[in-house]
Amino acid sequence: NDVAPEPGPNLMIAAASRLRIEGFIASDSVDRLPAYQTQAAPWVREGSLRAQETIVQGLEAAPAAFAALLRGDKAGKISLQLSTDPFAPERGPGLAG
Repeated sequence: NDVAPEPGPNLMIAAASRLRIEGFIASDSVDRLPAYQTQAAPWVREGSLRAQETIVQGLEAAPAAFAALLRGDKAGKISLQLSTDPFAPERGPGLAG
């Protein structure tokens, strides 16, 4: 949403050095998912592996949450919680809402 786009990186240096630039797509490694789940499950259960997320409370906070999403003013994913979930684990604070 910038008025003028920010300049990108100078790829001439990469081309002159014959660097290879390759993206990462999780589906490229889907065959490794079962091994990862086996390794990560104990970490999730003990709480040492947790996803970063920002949780905003209440529908009235949706416009502010969307603006925060566009600004990048969040940690991890951003979720709008409409009601409490009695089965959800304890979570850290989100945006004031």
